[in-house]
Amino acid sequence: MDVFAEYFDSDGIPFAITSTVTGTTHSFSRFEDVVKEVGNARIFGGMHFHHAVKEGNRLGRKVAEYVLKTKFHPKDE
Repeated sequence: MDVFAEYFDSDGIPFAITSTVTGTTHSFSRFEDVVKEVGNARIFGGMHFHHAVKEGNRLGRKVAEYVLKTKFHPKDE
């Protein structure tokens, strides 16, 4: 989600995700809302503890930072 926020130059981009499996649509106001919801789902689902989610998010942000610095280039280059 950090890459999307950087690409759109804002975290506050409303969007929706539709599941063809359940036939439901879930709307979000910000990219960060997805990070929180997925983290909570992994905790509530019994897959991780809070610390693991926090560290996973930290690692994900580092990966996003690396990708943004090394793989994305301004349009005028």
